[in-house]
Amino acid sequence: MRIIVSLLAAMLVIAATAMASSTSTGISRDFNPAISANSLILYSSGLLAEAEEEGGEEHDHDHGLGAGLFIQETELQLSANVDPYSKAVLTLAMHGTSGIELEEGFLQTRRLPMNLGLRAGQFLWEFGKHNSYHTHQYPFVERPQAWDELLGEHGLSGVALELSWLSPLPWFAEVSGNVFPLNHSVYGEHAEAPENVWGQSARLKQLFELGERSTLEFGGSWLASKVAHEHEDEIEEGDRIFLGLDATWKWIGSGANAKQYELQGEWLRRGDTLPDEEITHDGWYLAGRAKVSRRIWIGARYDAFLPQSDDEHEGEKEEGEEHGHLEEGSTIAVSLAFVPSEFQAWRLDLMQRSIGEENYNGLRLQANFTIGSHPAHRY
Repeated sequence: MRIIVSLLAAMLVIAATAMASSTSTGISRDFNPAISANSLILYSSGLLAEAEEEGGEEHDHDHGLGAGLFIQETELQLSANVDPYSKAVLTLAMHGTSGIELEEGFLQTRRLPMNLGLRAGQFLWEFGKHNSYHTHQYPFVERPQAWDELLGEHGLSGVALELSWLSPLPWFAEVSGNVFPLNHSVYGEHAEAPENVWGQSARLKQLFELGERSTLEFGGSWLASKVAHEHEDEIEEGDRIFLGLDATWKWIGSGANAKQYELQGEWLRRGDTLPDEEITHDGWYLAGRAKVSRRIWIGARYDAFLPQSDDEHEGEKEEGEEHGHLEEGSTIAVSLAFVPSEFQAWRLDLMQRSIGEENYNGLRLQANFTIGSHPAHRY
């Protein structure tokens, strides 16, 4: 009798599970993708915001970061395992309140031999730390200035094929490489990128455990492509190289009110070799953040943008013409964030930016919220 009762109970559990995972039409929901939506609401004020608003036509990559209250970005993400061998991610983004674009859409393998991984589609390329962040993942409201100036509107991204390898070393060490058709993020905006011309990139990432609660990560990145410059109403084509170094240290305490500390730094260089000159631009930042209570984070960041050119074109640089239109600048930002849960954050950033001989002050107040099942963020 007990066996019969156990069998009946098991059958009831199986039937209830099947009903819970099916609609009234009998179609299973087990294979539906995880869906999440994120929105950023931003209030921006101060001389810095007004300067960006006035210069919006020249710097359209700012996504409308002028003065006032507006929707900064809305993002919809769908992700699911296609089968036991691969997963897929689709991310749609809308900057402001109009225009939807594909930010990411890729297929990624899960079970390749020899610790290999393969990803194909459109995605944010593995170059440094900050380039791989979506907007809602930024540690501060805005990117460092050099990343805005040198990496373009959406950073280094686009259609690519990526191969990665996780080494068998006793610490985490991963090597990845991309091949990609040229696009505006690497080729520039002065001319259409040539067809059937490809660029390459590579990244080495290593993570070391310094104890039970702290880790240290080092990374190095390289990218090579072609570039087009406009000079005296003519288009010059040359070679472009990106180089990057990054380091991240983290310490996480224990308990419900555990403290957490992070220190992150990154250096970026973009070098263009043209028929008659070489142009090099550098940028770097150093940022620190601390979780001082269960829901409060504080942080500070200093970043610098150092555009350079050879002596032959120093006069053009001073006049703001041709290749020398980028001006040296630096930014100090301090941040206070209220983070009641992993689905919501309120951040206040105070900024002071120096561009050339001008100084600008600014304030950013951002509401960041997510609904739905969202995958874990990067380390």
